Amino acid sequence: MNQYRKYTTCVKAKDFTPSPLSSAAVAATWVILIAALVSPLELLAITWYLPILIGLVIGLIAGCNWYLHGRLICLGSQFTCTGTGPLPDNQECVIGVIGAPGHVGLFRPRISGLNYSKWGDDDSTMDILLAPGPINYEADKTDYWSQVQGYLLAENSDVVGVGLPYTDGGEVKYLHCEFEGSGIADLLAFLITILVFLTALLLILTLAPAATGLIAILIIFASLLGLMGLINTFVLPGDPGDPTDVGVSLGTLQAGDIVMVSGDWIYDGGHSGWNEIHAVHNCQKIAQVTTNPDGTWSWPPDIVGGLGLDTGDHVTAARAFWCCMLQGVGGAVQGGSTTDPGNNWVIHPVVDGCKKPVVIV
Repeated sequence: MNQYRKYTTCVKAKDFTPSPLSSAAVAATWVILIAALVSPLELLAITWYLPILIGLVIGLIAGCNWYLHGRLICLGSQFTCTGTGPLPDNQECVIGVIGAPGHVGLFRPRISGLNYSKWGDDDSTMDILLAPGPINYEADKTDYWSQVQGYLLAENSDVVGVGLPYTDGGEVKYLHCEFEGSGIADLLAFLITILVFLTALLLILTLAPAATGLIAILIIFASLLGLMGLINTFVLPGDPGDPTDVGVSLGTLQAGDIVMVSGDWIYDGGHSGWNEIHAVHNCQKIAQVTTNPDGTWSWPPDIVGGLGLDTGDHVTAARAFWCCMLQGVGGAVQGGSTTDPGNNWVIHPVVDGCKKPVVIV
């Protein structure tokens, strides 16, 4: 089983605080920061300007820290396996289908986030409709919330209790899932480097203004650092989120794939708002949706292992089967038995037929 990537942490609803920077302030700060980095000969040599630039960088650092460690609200987990309790790391586990037929615009089927902006939010995302609920986006939101997995989409009392809103849009009808990329974490590391450099330059300009040679070297270094930052931002690919981080067998995810997904169940306080699985810890394709003659979709009454997704009872049984396999994976890892070739699987042996090798003595 592959290792997921995770750069974020979540907070309890009672500990949530809004973003320290508005979107407009962030945009304005970026303009000033980039101008400063690409024009160091004119800007960095002005002593009085450096404290302003340092303050702006500190503001961006605070914004990145909030984005990674203050934006997401932990919702815990309501899923447990009989006799063994919650999944490792208190994960939630869901089964649903990616996308839906005939929808466009905001509700298009998508695997997005394949964005090579290294410093942007480069998570790879997918939206799944949860079984056995409506398999289109036309129903009322309560129809999506009233089925066995609907609690994952419904308004959470802890979130509402601290005055945070849920959107009236379609985002509360499907579950948004994110495979995390390194973009914001990389940006934060770069900003800390910039802050250290600018602080050192300010101290030298203030305490030793006669050290013109050292100042010139630092200004040249600033030019190179700024150029490197711009190249990494706009030219070179970063390390965006990728579903194959958690399963090399996934291949290309697409609309119509029925997937089992587990991970951190959160409310995204950076929106207005909805629940998500963020970050995804595990993802497996388990079936394909049934396509009807008229082009609509239906939940299959039978998938691998004689399980179905067309009724609440069937979905409950399917979750117990598929999701609780993760308990066995965790046991194999913690028990040190991953060196046994018979345990070296990505898809569960029930699916891929993996068997221990025959040992001839």
